[in-house]
Amino acid sequence: MSSRIELTHRIEQAALRAVAALNRFVKNRLGFPFATLLGVLTIIFVVRCCVVAQHVDMGSDIATYLSTMNTLFGHDVAGVGLNRPPLIGLILKPFALIFGDLAGVKALGALISVAIGIPFYLLAKRISRPWIAVAMTLVFVLMPAYSDMLTWGYLTMFGMFFIMLTLHFLLRVLEEPSWLNIFCTGLSASFVVGFHQLSLAFFAPLCLLLLVALLAFNRLKLVRNFRPLVAAIAVAVILSIPYIPIYLKLLRLQAPAASDVPLISLTPMTQIQAGFDLQVDPSWIPWLLGIVLLIPLATVTLRSTWHKDRNLVIMLLVAFFYSLALILFVFPPPFLELNRRAHHFLYIPLWLLAGLSMSYLWSWQRVRHRKAPLWVPKALVAVLILVLLSTTILQSWRRLQGGLDYYGYLDDIRWDAVERIRENTPEESSVAAYPETFGWWIEAEAARRTANVGDRDTLPLDYLRERSLVTERILSRNQGFENGNLRLATTYPYGGAPGQPVLGVYAGGSYHDVMVFDHSNISLSMANGEVANLAGNSEKEFSISGDGDSMTMMTRYLIDGAQVVQTATLDRGSRAATISCNIHSDGIPVTRLDIPVFFGFEPESVSIAPDQTSVEVVQFLRPDTDRVVTRITISVEGATVQQAVAGDDQIGLSFSLQSNEATIAFGFDVAEPELDSDADVIHYDVPEIIRNTGLEHLSAIDFLAVDLKPNPNLASAIAWGTEEWLNACPYYKLVYREGDIRIYEVDASTLP
Repeated sequence: MSSRIELTHRIEQAALRAVAALNRFVKNRLGFPFATLLGVLTIIFVVRCCVVAQHVDMGSDIATYLSTMNTLFGHDVAGVGLNRPPLIGLILKPFALIFGDLAGVKALGALISVAIGIPFYLLAKRISRPWIAVAMTLVFVLMPAYSDMLTWGYLTMFGMFFIMLTLHFLLRVLEEPSWLNIFCTGLSASFVVGFHQLSLAFFAPLCLLLLVALLAFNRLKLVRNFRPLVAAIAVAVILSIPYIPIYLKLLRLQAPAASDVPLISLTPMTQIQAGFDLQVDPSWIPWLLGIVLLIPLATVTLRSTWHKDRNLVIMLLVAFFYSLALILFVFPPPFLELNRRAHHFLYIPLWLLAGLSMSYLWSWQRVRHRKAPLWVPKALVAVLILVLLSTTILQSWRRLQGGLDYYGYLDDIRWDAVERIRENTPEESSVAAYPETFGWWIEAEAARRTANVGDRDTLPLDYLRERSLVTERILSRNQGFENGNLRLATTYPYGGAPGQPVLGVYAGGSYHDVMVFDHSNISLSMANGEVANLAGNSEKEFSISGDGDSMTMMTRYLIDGAQVVQTATLDRGSRAATISCNIHSDGIPVTRLDIPVFFGFEPESVSIAPDQTSVEVVQFLRPDTDRVVTRITISVEGATVQQAVAGDDQIGLSFSLQSNEATIAFGFDVAEPELDSDADVIHYDVPEIIRNTGLEHLSAIDFLAVDLKPNPNLASAIAWGTEEWLNACPYYKLVYREGDIRIYEVDASTLP
C-alpha cells in the first residue's frame, strides 16, 4: 500500500515539474503573448464545443471521417478499402474512443478549428510585433469562412495546419539548416499528403512555385542551402511513400474527365463573390475599408521588408497570388474543387500581410514622421484591430450558428433510424439510401454497405457514381428507360395500371421526377353517362420496344368496346419526350377524357396559353436551386381541349371527343437546365437491379432507407407518388416508419 502511495506521489511531483517546465518554456521561449494566445484559443475551443453540442451532428462530411476511421482499423464496410488518405481516421480514433463517435468527431473539428492559429502565429511573429501577431491570429481563426467550414467539413483545416507548419520550418531551413528543422519540414509536408488529397493538390504547385520564385529572386541563399533543402524534400518523399498506393488507387477509382471540359477558364463573377463570401452586410464595411487602406501601406512595407527577409516576402507574395489565381480561374477535374476552396488558403497570406502592415504603422515614429502626433499611428492600429476583432467575432458567431442549421442533417428521428438499422439488420446487409447524407451516416454509424443517391456531377469516384445511378433507378418505379437527359419510368407490372409513365429530368447531378401520369385519376366518360377508370375498369397490355436510338413503351386498355392506347417515346440525346393517347370506340362512344398531369414537385409557376394547347411549368427541386422549366405542347386530333386548370399539385385537362377515334399527344420539352447528352436510350428493370446490381462489392440490395423530406438545403424531397408506390410494391416490406423516415426490406421471394 505504501509503495502505491509513494508511486502516486512521485507521479504527482513529476506532473507538477512538467507543468512548471512548460510554463517556463512558454514564458521564456515563446513569451507572454503566446501564452495569452493559447488562453484565448482555449476559450474559443470551449465555446465552439458548447455550440456544436447543441446539434446532433455538425455537417454530413464528418460521417465520411468516421467511415475512414472504421476502414483504417479493419472494418471496411464499403468493401473497397481506403478511398481517401488515412490520417484523419488515425487522429479521430482516440476522440471516438473517449467521447463516442458523434461527440468525438465534433470535438476534433472544434480543436483543429482553433489549432490552425498556432502555425499561423509562428509565421506571423516573424514579421509582426508580438501582440499584433496575436491579434491577427485571432482574426484569422475567427474568420467566418472557417466557422462555416467547421459545419460542413473541416478536413481542409488539417491541410492548412500542416501547410503553414511546413512553410514555417522551410523558412527555418533556409535560415538555420539544422537536422531538426529539416526533419520537421519533411514530416509536416508528409502530413499534408496523409490527411487530404485536395490540400496536396494545393500544396504541391505552391511548393514548386515557391522554389521557382526563390531561384529567380534569391538564388544566392537557395544555392547556399541547397543540400538542406534537398534533404528536407527527401524526408518528405520518404515519409509520404506509405500513401502512394492510396493515391494510385484514387486515380484508378476516378473516372476520366469529360473531353469537352476546357483546360482553364475564367471564373464567373458570381463564383468569385461566393468564394470571398462577400454579402451586402454593413458589418463587412470595416473589413473592406481596412483592406483598401492597407494596400498602399502593405506595398511600402513589403519593399522595406524585402531587404531584411527576402525569403519571407517571396513566400507571402507567391501564396497570395497563387491562391488568387485559383479563385479567378477554373481548373479541370480533379482540381475543380480547388476553385471552391481557394479563398480559405488566401486568408493566410492576406492576414499575414495585414499584420506586417500594422506593425510597420505602429512603428511609424521610428522614421521620424513629425506631421502628426506620435500616438496617432498607434491609435489607428488599435482602433483597426478592435474593429476587425469585433466584426469578426460577430460574423463568426452568425456563420457558426447558421452553418449548423444549414448543413446539419441529423435530428433525433434520423439518428434513431440509423440506430434501428444497426440493431435490426444483418451485418452483411446492403442498403440503398436516399438522400446521400442519410446513406453516409448508415455507413459510418450503422456499418452497412450503402448505395446512395448523390450528385453524380460532383462525386469524385466512379464507383460512387455507379452506386448513385443504381439507387436512382431503384426509386424510379419498376422499370424505365433513359437517354442521359430524360427518364421515362413506369410502375409495370405493379400498381393497378401498368403504364403510369413518370417523366424525370437530369438536374443537379441526378434524375428527378417532375411530371407524373396517374392512371387511377384518368377517366373516360361514355355517351350513356357511365364513367370508366383506366386503372380499375380495364383489361391491360404492356410492352416496351425499340433500341438505343429510340424506345417506346405502349400500354393498351380495353374498356367496354373502347380501346385506349398510350405510348411514351424517348429518343437518343433528346431533351423532349412524347406521351400520347389514342382512343378508339367500336361501341358506346367516348365523349370526354379527363387527364390530370401531376407535378413531381410543387411548381413555382404554371403558365397556360389562352388556346390551352401549351403550358410552361417552372419547378425548383430545392429552394432557389436546380430550376427546371418544362414546356408542354398539347396537340389533338378528333378532340378539343375543353378545360385546362392548374392546381397546387396538377394540371387538370379535359378533352371532348367528336368522333369514334381521337389522338391526344403531350410533348414535354425541357427548356432548363441546358441538357447536353448524346447517350443511347437504355432500358432497365428494377427487380433485376435489386437481385443483381452489377456493382463490384455490392451484389444485391437488401434494404431501402428513404427520407421523404430531408433538409431542403442538402437534397430535394421525394417526388409526388413515390411513397404510395413504395408501399404498394409487393417486393418492398415496410419495417420502420417514424416521421419522414421509411425503411423497407426487400422480399426476394416476390421478385418477378
